Amino acid sequence: MTTENDDPKSLEATVALSQIAWHRSGQTCEICGRGAHLRLGQRYALTLCRDHEYLVGERHPDDGRIRDPWARHVGGSVLPEGYDDPKAMKDGLLRMWSNGDADMRDIQEILQMSRASVMYAAIEAGYGLHLEGDGVGADEKGAEFARLIETTKDDGTRH
Repeated sequence: MTTENDDPKSLEATVALSQIAWHRSGQTCEICGRGAHLRLGQRYALTLCRDHEYLVGERHPDDGRIRDPWARHVGGSVLPEGYDDPKAMKDGLLRMWSNGDADMRDIQEILQMSRASVMYAAIEAGYGLHLEGDGVGADEKGAEFARLIETTKDDGTRH
């Protein structure tokens, strides 16, 4: 949050609102908005409720012991360098969806990607497509899959 007003009260209010948002973000599930806790995976962390905590994948040994590893304090994160790895997070989530271990809507929410983008990324990563049980009808899946195939570049290697 920022303000263009130099008034001390406006600046103080902006800082207070920012702190409230920071605090609440650590208690709100990134998927559904219910009460949640920070969950630490091997390479990334997400704030998730009990229903969605599986999305963090294999747990880091410090999962459940560190309240806020990114707290604003001298020294920064208490976790190893390279922990917050968006590429590893995307890859892990795509693999989970491809294996049928994660719901498409949850993956879309975390990665902020469309269904077609998730499917395309899974194909590009060398994973299969999981089209069962995600609440979309067979006709809609077929049409979406056809659009996905149309949009892929034909470099002579796709069959």
